Amino acid sequence: MKRYQFSTRLTALAAFAALLLLPLTASADPKMKLGTVNMTKLLVEYHLTKAALAEEDIEREDIKKDDQERIVAIKAMNDEMKLLDAELRDPSLAEAKRRASLEKLKLYDVKIKALGKERNDFLKRRGNALNQKMGSIMNEIRIEVVNRVAAYAKDSTDVDFVVDSSGLTTAQIPFLIFAREKVDLTDDMLKLLKKEAPAETAEEKKTN
Repeated sequence: MKRYQFSTRLTALAAFAALLLLPLTASADPKMKLGTVNMTKLLVEYHLTKAALAEEDIEREDIKKDDQERIVAIKAMNDEMKLLDAELRDPSLAEAKRRASLEKLKLYDVKIKALGKERNDFLKRRGNALNQKMGSIMNEIRIEVVNRVAAYAKDSTDVDFVVDSSGLTTAQIPFLIFAREKVDLTDDMLKLLKKEAPAETAEEKKTN
């Protein structure tokens, strides 16, 4: 994954709540079973995630193209300023020409600062908008996958609790350290999610 580091904070909190309840319920019923799922793996390999990231790549390339136009304009003005600066260093330059070149140099300096500010504002505006869009999309995908896991665990397994085996605590320690009666649902969930994926093209199969 090039850009997106999927947040597991909400999943980890849910897992923590389940683990807090586990000793209480398990003491009443020792047959309680714990299931695990690797949410990071599910989210990374989900076809909707891959489609969203592919669309993000296209939009970031569009931003780069628009930014390149601004870079070219700024560079052209910088080149003009260098020529004017070299001209002003010529001791034989007529006074009237010198004053005109100085005024032009000041004007270019104002313009180039304005172009630089406009470019920074553009990158910040477009970047923030895309990040917010992707954050919203990824959050929707995460919620969907979490709900799908919960539905699968309820309808197709006999597990009583499901925790995210890829989640980390605030101390960066794996949330699930040990579970004797665990059932890993990750592969089963991947099969279900991949059933809905569009057929791969020949070109995509070559790259996989």
